[in-house]
Amino acid sequence: MGLLVKHIDHSEVYDLVDMVAYEKGRVSGLILAQQPSVGITLFAIDEGEGLNTHFVRRRAPCPGGTETV
Repeated sequence: MGLLVKHIDHSEVYDLVDMVAYEKGRVSGLILAQQPSVGITLFAIDEGEGLNTHFVRRRAPCPGGTETV
């Protein structure tokens, strides 16, 4: 198995607030890990926005490891 967390340099220290671009009126995310047993996504969520509960039977492709919901 390769690295669990991707899209970052593991030798760097990061300020999480700078890793995902904030967009007014939006929810933005950066996928850090996506494995069958675990998923780690860092989100920037504008005030008044939120995430809905959902169930996914398969992994949806996300080019470049970033997505805007």
